[in-house]
Amino acid sequence: MIVKYGPRKKRSAEERFWDKVNREGENRRCVNPDHLEPVTRRENILRGQSLMAHNARKTHCKNGHEFTPENTWLYSRPGKQGRKCRACSIEYSRNYHKARKAAA
Repeated sequence: MIVKYGPRKKRSAEERFWDKVNREGENRRCVNPDHLEPVTRRENILRGQSLMAHNARKTHCKNGHEFTPENTWLYSRPGKQGRKCRACSIEYSRNYHKARKAAA
């Protein structure tokens, strides 16, 4: 449940939303103030069960390489943004070019 508080104006990185403290077995209709806390939009999304939240919580790629700043490529194109494992991307590129050379 997202309920903003404060005056409505231009969005800022520190804008806060009300979020449930305990999501386990949550009663969506509960509005007890003791069960709510102000959190940023990013934190609220990451606490959820969406695909975006699931992927953001990943610490390793599907081949077991850790997502570190040195081993992660962030990309953005119209309608899509995300991150790629640098080691896997380099390996894929090498294999692709090797196969293209062999086919020629």
